[in-house]
Amino acid sequence: MGACACGVLRRRLSGRLGLAAVLMLSAIAGGGGGVWAVEPGPVVAPATPSAAQLPKPENDAAGSVFKAPIAATRADLALAYLSFERTMKHARPADPGPANKGFDDLTMLFFGGQFGKAIARLHELEDGLDGTKPIPAYIAARSLKLTAEPMVVNLEARAADGGPLKAGEGGVNLRFTSLYEVAPDVRKSALGEKPEIHVLLTGLNGDFAMNQRCALKPEEVEAFVQRGVLDVTVKFERDDLLGNSTTIAVAVGFDGQSLHPAGKFAVVREMPSIVRARLVKASEEVEENAKPSLKKAISIFRSRCSILADDPSPANSAEFLLDPSLHAAQLEQELASLRVGIDPYPLRVGSWWCALEMGQMVLPVRWYGPSLKSAVEKKGAENEKPALVIALHGVGGDENMFPDAYGAGVILELAEAKRLVVVSPRADMLMGNVAALRGLVDEAERLYEIDRSRVYVIGHSMGAGTAAVFARAELKSIAAVVCIAGGPQRPLTKPVAPMLVVGAELDPIARASALMNAAETSKQRGYSVESKLCKGWGHTLVVGHVLPEAVDWLLSKRLDVAERERWLKEDEERRRPKDVPPGDPKLNPPAGSRPPG
Repeated sequence: MGACACGVLRRRLSGRLGLAAVLMLSAIAGGGGGVWAVEPGPVVAPATPSAAQLPKPENDAAGSVFKAPIAATRADLALAYLSFERTMKHARPADPGPANKGFDDLTMLFFGGQFGKAIARLHELEDGLDGTKPIPAYIAARSLKLTAEPMVVNLEARAADGGPLKAGEGGVNLRFTSLYEVAPDVRKSALGEKPEIHVLLTGLNGDFAMNQRCALKPEEVEAFVQRGVLDVTVKFERDDLLGNSTTIAVAVGFDGQSLHPAGKFAVVREMPSIVRARLVKASEEVEENAKPSLKKAISIFRSRCSILADDPSPANSAEFLLDPSLHAAQLEQELASLRVGIDPYPLRVGSWWCALEMGQMVLPVRWYGPSLKSAVEKKGAENEKPALVIALHGVGGDENMFPDAYGAGVILELAEAKRLVVVSPRADMLMGNVAALRGLVDEAERLYEIDRSRVYVIGHSMGAGTAAVFARAELKSIAAVVCIAGGPQRPLTKPVAPMLVVGAELDPIARASALMNAAETSKQRGYSVESKLCKGWGHTLVVGHVLPEAVDWLLSKRLDVAERERWLKEDEERRRPKDVPPGDPKLNPPAGSRPPG
């Protein structure tokens, strides 16, 4: 894939990640679309709500005077959702029901395009997790959205004539705008007697921190008090942004104490597009004399270069979650390995992103490779090959859902503790694509020397439906699957790999009763299906809750091909009428001639 192809890949990924205009349960609900497998038959989805069922658009609500200065983006939703999952993980509420009901109710706000109100509701739900109520200054601050202009600041930027920039050039404007309306008494109390906004910049590498206070203008104060709208810009000069290339976290507040994380921007010494072009060109030079065995590594390298962007898209999580300086440094190391004929990716430790070329498809994935120390926690595990867990997100999500979002990324903790290789692909691209699944497993074996008898699939919602399809299609290659808040809605009619179906009691999308009934009937028919009902949990938050138990269940299963062949033979015997000999064509009538059921 050359430089031109890298640009095409970036556009493809951005387009696919931006599909949430109507299904924007996407970045937050991360799978709340309720797509699941019906057995036998195709994958089906619930009907989209009608116009009469949807809430009115955010800025057209009757009697409302609030109008957000700028629309919420996928990045804003992701920031709020990640914060909520972290709080949920640490708070461990005794009764998770209210949080789950409230979270699932947000789906209608997404369908109606009321993203700002959805974020407001998320913030309110987060308050209830630990029982404390934040002060007005914090409530008002967290309603603000950060827009950094530019998103990437070049410390080495020069004037058009090649000379140094003048004072005021090359800095960054931080614009803070209201995402949603807060109560009038709260915003008035937040401003206090001396209305000002506090902005704290902190380098993620700990190099520096600076706090700037800016007095609010009378018209800004009036707009915020009367209409709930704040739109203010704070400028930092380039010379103020001392330190090495880094990502800078931005917090905002009204009292200097109760600051809320608002977003981030990057400071670099070479713009990402320049780095990307230079690295891709270097990889082309390496490819001219590279051995055939290095071709795939070069393709992976270029895909990783593709997410370096001067203006990261708020619709592309692979870009807006990225630290460009850290990523560029990693790419330089990978290029150094490629230049001496070494593939830098096998046995790579930790979490990393790439896109795999699979025929006509380019599949974005997140990998996690366990460290060597994780192997010694289990006696005798030093020489055991790692298991593979393929994690499939729900509709509208992406490859970053399992590693970053569900349960605040608990699957990566489990991978390290239990020595698992985890791969989280773009699940909507895998639906019904068995060849792509096989290619993914082959790549995992190439990179991590996995144990092919311990290949597992775990999916949520749409991903659960895809996992159920793979459980049948790949009976003799997948050890086991877990379907969370999704999966077979009707009893199975053919053998599948061992399957655990997890239903959430409060789930309004994938009804637990249908899942449990289908699983129980399938088990009575002699198929390897188990079920678990999570009481007090809903469609999305149940994922982080049940993952530890689900992973332990998976690891209790190991593929035995001879056993699976016996299952198929026994199932054929059960189906065969007593007067029809084995192998008779009557056992397999032409497609479409068999009644559904």
